[in-house]
Amino acid sequence: MDPAVIAAVQAKFTAFDIHNFTYQVVNGHAITADVLIPKTIKPGKHPVIVTFHGGYLITGSSLFPGHFQRWIMDFALEHSAVLIRPNYRKLPESTGLEILENLAGFWKWFHEGLQTAVKSTTAGAPQVDRSRTLLIGHSAGAYLAVQSAISQPARTFRAVIAAYGMLDMKSAWFTSHFEKHPMGRPMMPPSFLDQHLAAMKPGEVISAVSPPARADLALATVQYGRYPEMLGDERSVYPMEILESVESFPPLFIYHGREDSAVEVQQTEVFVGKLKEVLPEGRVLVKYEHGDHGFDAPARLETPWLKEGLEFVSVDWLR
Repeated sequence: MDPAVIAAVQAKFTAFDIHNFTYQVVNGHAITADVLIPKTIKPGKHPVIVTFHGGYLITGSSLFPGHFQRWIMDFALEHSAVLIRPNYRKLPESTGLEILENLAGFWKWFHEGLQTAVKSTTAGAPQVDRSRTLLIGHSAGAYLAVQSAISQPARTFRAVIAAYGMLDMKSAWFTSHFEKHPMGRPMMPPSFLDQHLAAMKPGEVISAVSPPARADLALATVQYGRYPEMLGDERSVYPMEILESVESFPPLFIYHGREDSAVEVQQTEVFVGKLKEVLPEGRVLVKYEHGDHGFDAPARLETPWLKEGLEFVSVDWLR
């Protein structure tokens, strides 16, 4: 990512008071979420944005600036929203089912512990209005956002934003070995992933790691199509499978770069097609823009395609 963009993200962090909370403990490992509260926030109830970071489900952490779009913070500041950024269990130390169990643990804390956590840091003046929750996910984060929208009770989320998401996890992109060069990266040695798997310790939990750590591990997993053995066989870990039986889905703004080299654009095309087939009356706005993975990093709130999408979700989020 452009160093200037990363610097802008780091500078934007200073507009928030940032608090870290443990929402689940697994095998003695604390899994945390960061709560970002605008320094200009006033007393009263405020809407919420929950945003999941990317990293191929293998690397990444909540405050890693290379995975944190500045426009999300600008959007939170514009609407005086409380911003929540969870860490989560990572492959391959955890299975797909364990990641979903962890995700359920986060939402339990969100409903039962978030208000107390915010109150403890703000003397009780600002409060979170969980009835106005916007859900955002980028790349692997979009996988978690969509899984949340499907698994949580209807009307938990007012709207969802899914960016260049890992959504069709049974596609050849994630299940087959062929030449893939995400972001121009070379092919990894075939032994790289096997060596990592052999060295893993039983019960080990990884939930937050900042790239470049484990980036090569993620790269090798994609290139050699090893996701099925890591995620597992359970139907629930595959969004396209469970989407077939959903009865509702929040209003969705979904977008993807046409030249995405890390998560093929067909992921969004196939997901949107299935969603419209299952819920033809659903509210969906789709945008395909020119650019590679993470193309929205320099986007601003006034960028035309993004502005249209944010206006689309705001109708439901803020009403």
